[in-house]
Amino acid sequence: MEKNCLKDEKSKVLIIKDIAKLYGFDKNLKFFKKDNCTIIIKDGKIFDIIELKDYDSKLHAGNYEKQIKDHSETSVDEVSVINAKGQVVFPSFVDPHTHLIYYGERASEFFMRNQRIPYMEIAERGGGIASSVKQTRSASDEQLLLSLLKRLKALSSFGVSHVEIKSGYGLTKEDELRLLRIINNAKCYTNMIIQPTCMAAHDFPPEAKNDAKLKEKWINEIEKEILPSVKDENLSEFFDIFSEEKVYNLKQTERLCKAALDLGFKLKLHVDEITNIGACQLAVKLKARSVEHLLKITEDEILLLKESETIPVLLPGTAFYLNEPYAPYELFEKNGVEVALASDSNPGSNCTENMLLIYTIAAIKLHMPLDVILKAATVTASKASDFVKPSGIIDRGECANLIIAEIPHLEYLFYHYGDNPIKEVIIEGKKAFVNINM
Repeated sequence: MEKNCLKDEKSKVLIIKDIAKLYGFDKNLKFFKKDNCTIIIKDGKIFDIIELKDYDSKLHAGNYEKQIKDHSETSVDEVSVINAKGQVVFPSFVDPHTHLIYYGERASEFFMRNQRIPYMEIAERGGGIASSVKQTRSASDEQLLLSLLKRLKALSSFGVSHVEIKSGYGLTKEDELRLLRIINNAKCYTNMIIQPTCMAAHDFPPEAKNDAKLKEKWINEIEKEILPSVKDENLSEFFDIFSEEKVYNLKQTERLCKAALDLGFKLKLHVDEITNIGACQLAVKLKARSVEHLLKITEDEILLLKESETIPVLLPGTAFYLNEPYAPYELFEKNGVEVALASDSNPGSNCTENMLLIYTIAAIKLHMPLDVILKAATVTASKASDFVKPSGIIDRGECANLIIAEIPHLEYLFYHYGDNPIKEVIIEGKKAFVNINM
């Protein structure tokens, strides 16, 4: 398998010229729209944004030498140019909650749910996470890597530059470490920025499901063996847990989260997806980086989040896929609490890599306006997974993570659902995805 050589490419100046419309957030996180401009990118960062009224006549005619010398002190032969005439540019997307590393599929469960069989009942029948665990354990490293890269390519085609990927379909020490190693290995084959998360507490191993002693043994193994090994190998900065009535109860959640904190992990928690057991309150108490799902969150818990640094991550695609009530975005909006949006891409409860569809669902079902969606998909999503070179801010000196799309304006991107007009994705100033069919 050929590794991606673009990561080692010498940094050059990239000019995106004649942009029809530019959308993003400035350094003060204020949403803006600019017409008719050119972006100069140097060393992976935005060097300048030139609006039409400021164009040098030679620059406008296509002679970039004077502009480059004046602004970047870079020779012309080191410059590449993208003609964005008639096109729209905006920040690349961040997906802060995925389960992309797995093998196989669970299409039969899709129709079981549509016959109104509850998710937890499907799980009790041997479906759900246990089904994916069985298929994933039996797959080779190469099979897992190739399937992961396929999904990453799909995500990239929908404008995603940054992605968090959770383990959790191994549920043995050996397999959980294997999945995290493969996630880290995937960084060599893509320009995408990947944040691995250890989620050995995604569920209990199938063989321990109905045995309290084996459950306790597994919790002890996570605490004493898996987490220290993950830390020793530097496989992940984050620990996540599925805190739920019939999975990890509140006491078990607190025990494992404190063990992770003691080892220096940051916390992300699955909370309030099926039932509310008070896990959001615990997450705030433990200063978790994010809480995710939140379908059953209360207004009092939202007020707790407001006073904390814990980022709420909403997953509207999952509610859509499971035909469940959506997270109460109106209560977040009412109380001035910003949210992030994520795909929850996984084989069971939301099998898609189409982020544009996720954002359209957010617009329709959560009634989120355009600027809020864009911020939730970039700036706030970056915070939810602590990406050090985030996306969202388009300003001088900021990292150049951008999307170029053939659309008349940004609203059209979510209005025309099912279509993908994304032409190019720029990650840290380099071309990461090019739609060769456009």
